[in-house]
Amino acid sequence: MHTLRGVYANGDHVWVFLRSGLRSGAAPQRTGLSRVSEEQAPITVFLIGCTNVTMRDVTVRDAAFWTVRLTGCADALIQGIRIDNDLKLPNNDGIDVDCSRDVRISDCHIVSGDDAICLKTCRAAVAFGPCKNVTVTGCTLVSTSAALKIGNECVAPIRNVVFDACVIRSSHRGLSINLGQEGDVENVLFANMIVETRLFHTDWWGRGEPVYIAAVPWTAETKVGRVRHVRVTNVLARSENGVCLYAWEPGGIEDVLLADVRVELDRWSSWPGGLLDIRPSPGDGLIAQPTAGFFVKNAWDVTLRNCAVAWGQQRPDYFRHALETHGASNLATENFRGEAAHPERDAATVSD
Repeated sequence: MHTLRGVYANGDHVWVFLRSGLRSGAAPQRTGLSRVSEEQAPITVFLIGCTNVTMRDVTVRDAAFWTVRLTGCADALIQGIRIDNDLKLPNNDGIDVDCSRDVRISDCHIVSGDDAICLKTCRAAVAFGPCKNVTVTGCTLVSTSAALKIGNECVAPIRNVVFDACVIRSSHRGLSINLGQEGDVENVLFANMIVETRLFHTDWWGRGEPVYIAAVPWTAETKVGRVRHVRVTNVLARSENGVCLYAWEPGGIEDVLLADVRVELDRWSSWPGGLLDIRPSPGDGLIAQPTAGFFVKNAWDVTLRNCAVAWGQQRPDYFRHALETHGASNLATENFRGEAAHPERDAATVSD
């Protein structure tokens, strides 16, 4: 095991093969709820403007900040790497893909206190253009934040993305598109997933949603783009919260298909539920909201096909409807199955 500050490259062809692994060496002293910056704890592997990148058979442990970051890279392959970070340390993302294109990530195992795999377009890297043509397949993931995520930073488009055949367990959020800036997110597939999500401390964004798709501005002054043409298919989820589609403005999310998605809701952690988390957002992004199996607000042209909601043995009072919608124009339900958590009191479906 090698201990080092980081691996950096700018504008090069890169191959990384290190079977014995590497350790950043900084994380144990930084464990806690406070966030750290790049100056306090540098990125472990940081590649900028590189082409023909291959990273394979690497083990990274105890990263104190972002672990692997590709910024403005093209034709990158990340295969068979292992990342084992502290689950209580914010900002130690597993793999970040920023303004990069033609990226393939496969067969990785990642444990991280922040997002496990995250696609973004940061303002500092916007000259590299959109993030596009990315595939993520065959990974096993644990995250105190989001396991598979697009956003929050998105000042240029993110498009043509496929997430397939991953297993997510004990994570704070499962499959996530969290758009907070002016770029658009489009043409995204999530398929063939097993997802387990749970509640955790409110210092981390998320409230245990297996699927979370949002278009919410960071501040009242921020312009937010649109999320459109998204497909979520063949997902088995067990969670402490439901699927959430939330747009700040009507039509901020458009053309979403959820097909063959089964969500089983139960309670097993000690953290508080009955909250909707749309952070980062104007004002307080933690909103009191009863839990529905599927919650849709201001999303247009959403189709729920062969989706199902089941409730476990633990059904707190705030577990309510199988489906709750608000401002969901052109919502279609095809063979949607599920009753309310407390059918003697609540309707299975409510909408306005």
